[in-house]
Amino acid sequence: MKNNLLIALAIVTFLFVTSCKKDGANKVATSDEEGPLIPVDPDVNMSDVLYAHALTPGQYRIIAGQAGQYGSVDGNGANARFAGPYGIFVKRDGSLLVADFDGPVRHLKNDTVVTSINFPPNADGLVYREGRDIAATKDGSIGVQGENDYWVYRPDGTLIHSWADIHDKFGGIDVDPTGNYFWRAVFGGLTPQYPNGDVPPYPPFTVPSSATVVDAISAANNGVKYFATYHSMYKLTKTGVCQQIFTNFTFTNISSIVSSRDGYKIYVVDSGDIKVIANHPNYPKTITTLLSNPKAACIALSNSEKYIYFTTTQSTVGKLAL
Repeated sequence: MKNNLLIALAIVTFLFVTSCKKDGANKVATSDEEGPLIPVDPDVNMSDVLYAHALTPGQYRIIAGQAGQYGSVDGNGANARFAGPYGIFVKRDGSLLVADFDGPVRHLKNDTVVTSINFPPNADGLVYREGRDIAATKDGSIGVQGENDYWVYRPDGTLIHSWADIHDKFGGIDVDPTGNYFWRAVFGGLTPQYPNGDVPPYPPFTVPSSATVVDAISAANNGVKYFATYHSMYKLTKTGVCQQIFTNFTFTNISSIVSSRDGYKIYVVDSGDIKVIANHPNYPKTITTLLSNPKAACIALSNSEKYIYFTTTQSTVGKLAL
């Protein structure tokens, strides 16, 4: 009798533990809160460039380039020229990197001083061209993705790693919140990658078949990687859960996304408009247009998370106050 009671108790305990594990798994799949946020390194500059006439929330300013003026010219503000600026990234020091589609990588300092970063060819004589997106690790390594190629350079311009194949299809790139490696959108999904090409350990995951061509990605400090195709958005949690999100929203042509560190706000460029998705787990999901028809291409969030920097199809770079 005693043995039967112990066996029954063991079965009940097993079922309870199993049930808890299942409930936990379901929570991971539906919540963006997966524990403490990855902390921001103290050397990240949280200060913003101050203007004589400060931008108020909802206001924006073109900080570099001139609408309709195309070229690769260094200079200050409106005197600079861009040749199809696309991907944009905020560095740890608060300066900006821009992937100029028909020109070199551009560096913006103090929101106005534009200079070019010219990279040497690789061993096969191929040179960086047609950058779609850009990011940088905390050691200063710059990663640039084109449609069919991928380049990583040291801050001094030395080539670390490159890959080019006309059969590949690359999309966005972002830096992991640790600052140590990149997250890249590649044909068939996502991959983490150190600047030297090595792949860091990560739980196995399967990207939904509807997301074979990923165009945009944002790696948030909550451990979630948000990514998008032209018409849909997805997330990959740090435990390996990968699924479509915001299925009640209609997107026309997503070209860029960026998330707040906690994942509560996700900013989206959809058909040139800049929008924000409220993604707090305790409130309804909503989507709001922040800036209508600025002809935005790509966006980046300032280190303070008070501004959005954006490139435009008019060969300019802008700044929007949140």
